[in-house]
Amino acid sequence: MSLLLTKNCHYAILVAIEDGQHFVAQEDKDVYIASRLNLKLPRPVDDLIPPTTLISTKPTILTDKPQWRTTLVYYVSSQILHRLRKRQAQVTLEVNTMAEKGARDILGSIVLKMEDAKMVILNGKRDISQIQQFVVDKGDWLSVNDNNRSQVKAGLFIAEMPQNTDAVEKKFGTPLQRPMKTDYGRSEGGEVGLEICSDVSELLINMSDNSILLNAEDDEDEELLDESDYEHAHHDEQEQEQERQREEEEEEQTIAIGDGQDQYSFEFQIIDAKHISSITKNYSNTVEAFFQYEFADKQYTCSAEIDGDTWTPLENNSGISIQGHLEDIKAWMEELSSITVCLIVQDSDGKQELIGFSEVYIKGRDIGVIPLSTLIYDCEKVWHINSLKQFSKLQVRVGLTEGWNDDEEDE
Repeated sequence: MSLLLTKNCHYAILVAIEDGQHFVAQEDKDVYIASRLNLKLPRPVDDLIPPTTLISTKPTILTDKPQWRTTLVYYVSSQILHRLRKRQAQVTLEVNTMAEKGARDILGSIVLKMEDAKMVILNGKRDISQIQQFVVDKGDWLSVNDNNRSQVKAGLFIAEMPQNTDAVEKKFGTPLQRPMKTDYGRSEGGEVGLEICSDVSELLINMSDNSILLNAEDDEDEELLDESDYEHAHHDEQEQEQERQREEEEEEQTIAIGDGQDQYSFEFQIIDAKHISSITKNYSNTVEAFFQYEFADKQYTCSAEIDGDTWTPLENNSGISIQGHLEDIKAWMEELSSITVCLIVQDSDGKQELIGFSEVYIKGRDIGVIPLSTLIYDCEKVWHINSLKQFSKLQVRVGLTEGWNDDEEDE
């Protein structure tokens, strides 16, 4: 089974799964392995096709030594591979059983880290099926869980692909439906001029290199590129530069707390400011209104729509990416204590003026986003109440969520 995640297919990420050992035999059940690639991209990438990243082996009878002998493949671009390695992505193998009537159970899981993936060196042009067959038995024995002796021989590999998407089998991972009991035989094929290298850095080539070989079956024969090829190469360079700029911007926007690698998002959404007519009545020349606040030494501003004595934000900043252990992040937020949201007006001359503020306490926040309502004070630190005995208040949603809220997930 394979999964195409890109239009520009530069690399294949191969998940080699061979045999199992020390399982508890239950011949009325099948066992299969589902592979999930931790594909977290901060922004939509032009060449990303976003189906689920879950693909599975075919089920086989659950014996004490189940046999899969298969290699699952993710096809990716150089940009996606770079992100996966840079963000220390993982492939999780979940070992599942399935009974005849469809009941399923999880036996355990195995984590394969992208940073530990090995490179497949191709000595000449090779078909992907040859590469799959070559790596299928090159993994290591890994424990399925901590409670028993069950192990699966599995490994993670990366191979460079031809610069041609048409050469790739365009299959998409689909949910597993019914058990299929299959007796998988072993191939006796040789190693077809392939070898394994533990250093993957050689794969991360500069895709903007101007020297491109076409149909280079013989290294001595180099064909010149025509004008359209040069235009395509230049377009690739522009995409690479845009991707590099995006990554630098994302690094600047990500807040790292301690040495942890866990990913969380701090959600802070302003809903509205209500019952503020007694604060705004002295600013009749107002043509624009803003909410403004600071978080982690960065200032955020969003325009507000004025409707009577209510301000509603016209836009809201997305979740702020934070990296670190949860306890470290919570302790850091405890130190920050609160976020001061300022209400600012601008007159017809372009002059801006602070007219009020509200303190939103973020200490004690944990996983989960909740609504909060806080008092709004004027510049003299006086809170206000209208004729209906309604307090001037700011309404927000605040909290932590697991993972980074990347834009492509919102589409």
